[in-house]
Amino acid sequence: CSWKWNEKKELTAIRSRANRFLIIRCAESNAIAAYIMLRFFVDPDDDASVVYIYDIQVAKEYQGMGLGTRLLKATEELGK
Repeated sequence: CSWKWNEKKELTAIRSRANRFLIIRCAESNAIAAYIMLRFFVDPDDDASVVYIYDIQVAKEYQGMGLGTRLLKATEELGK
């Protein structure tokens, strides 16, 4: 897989209870094809819910298939 992966940084992020992940896996191999890491917050100034995207990656072999777009749309739906 062609990830820009910093193991120590990524494992710390994965272990954080505040982070949420949406993951798309390849049906044939179960390999991770794409993922997005996000967090939900409530803005203290106006009580508005906010979603912050911290990372989005699509493996090189899966780029151009609309997976990043799907992850962004799913995140938008979760934020509504």
